Amino acid sequence: MKTIIGFALVLALGVQSTIAAPTRLNIQGAPTSAKTATIHIHLVSNFGIALLSEVSVDTFQDRLTPNQRNLAGRFKGGVATGIPFGVYLLRASANGFWTAEREVRVFQSDVSTVVALEPGGVDGGLLANTATVSGKVLTGQPNLLHVRLAGVFSSTIMDANLKADGSFEFSGVPQGVYLLIAIREGDPATTSKGEVQYSSTVNVPLSAPLQIKLVDK
Repeated sequence: MKTIIGFALVLALGVQSTIAAPTRLNIQGAPTSAKTATIHIHLVSNFGIALLSEVSVDTFQDRLTPNQRNLAGRFKGGVATGIPFGVYLLRASANGFWTAEREVRVFQSDVSTVVALEPGGVDGGLLANTATVSGKVLTGQPNLLHVRLAGVFSSTIMDANLKADGSFEFSGVPQGVYLLIAIREGDPATTSKGEVQYSSTVNVPLSAPLQIKLVDK
C-alpha cells in the first residue's frame, strides 16, 4: 500500500512540475531583438539586367512596429550591417530609374534582396543626370544625313547630323542603354528611304567617345 501511495505521489508531483514549467515552443524564424543581420541590395532593370549603378536607399523601416527609426542611413554601397530581425519596407533607387519599393524579411544573419527598377522618372534622377554622347565615323565617306540614339528601355529618341569631318554629338542624353544607328542617304525615321550602315548598343554615360566603322555594302 505504501508503495502504491508513494508512486501516486511521485506521479502527482511530476504532473505539477510539468504544468509549472511548460516547454516553450521554438518557432523557427521568429524575430528576436538580440539578433541582427547584414543586408545586401542588388539592382536589376525591369528586364532582368543587372545594374552597376550605385544604390540609393531612401527607406528601410520596420513595418510591423510603429514609430521605428528609418535605418536607410546604415546602407553604404547597398550593404548594411547590424539590422535587427524583422519585416522591413525598402525603398531604393538609382540614377536614371524610378524609385521602387518591396518588403524585406530579415530572419537570418545574411540577407540578399533584389530590387527591379524601371528606367525613367524625375525622382530616379533621369532629368538631373544626363551626359554627352560624341563620336566620329572613321571609315569611308561619311555621307550620312543622321545618326540616331534610341532608348532600349525608354522612349527616348535623339537625332544628330554629322559634321564635315564625320564627327557627331548628342547633348543632354539621359543615362541608360541605347541603340546607336547610322543611316546613309535617308531619314532615320523611314528605313525604306535609307540604308543602315552601322548599329550598336551603347551605355550612357560613355567612358570614351565612340568610333564608328561603316559597313561596306
